[in-house]
Amino acid sequence: MAVTTVGERSAAEERRDEILRASRRIFTERGYVKALTKEIAAEAGVSESSLFSIFESKEEIFVAAIFDPLDDLVLEMLEISAVVPASGDRSGRRRAYVRANEHMLEVMFEVVFLLGIAMFSDMRLGQRYFNERLGPLFRRWLEATEHTLEGEPGVDVSPRLLLMSVFGSHFGISLDAAMTGKALDIPSCARWLATTSYSGIRSGGRKAR
Repeated sequence: MAVTTVGERSAAEERRDEILRASRRIFTERGYVKALTKEIAAEAGVSESSLFSIFESKEEIFVAAIFDPLDDLVLEMLEISAVVPASGDRSGRRRAYVRANEHMLEVMFEVVFLLGIAMFSDMRLGQRYFNERLGPLFRRWLEATEHTLEGEPGVDVSPRLLLMSVFGSHFGISLDAAMTGKALDIPSCARWLATTSYSGIRSGGRKAR
């Protein structure tokens, strides 16, 4: 049995990531139907046979190009929520929230066009992608949202509603920038989003006394 070293695994992972980065460029330029795997391979600097040694089909590449970054994002959200400072450290909580929003915007801007194609170009296909990939991500993300809200005494807000409003805001801002070609100031937008939603939760989401 062949033994795979850590270095070899890292090289394979980097090759996979480069193929996905290249595929995002090709899918964005040509759309899913017109994009060719040989074009993706050439853009990534690998042979088409190497590409198919990692991915079984063009659809698998397309799905991974969209959802791998979102998977990584949710893992980071879970990590952040696990170390969110106690409620007494408001500034620490706010800084963590700004960092989370900044990364969300970075990821959303990277995949927004392809996510739109996946969700809305074909309703049945969009439902499958939502139920099989996006839905489970939301459920895991809810864990982070619920944990974050635990440190805010007296707050009465639906974690799912909060999650959907945050996701929708990031999607909308990224879509606007992608479609208009305007530069997106991610750090500034992230601070605004974080401050607005954080302040809104604390001031408007309190339980009636």
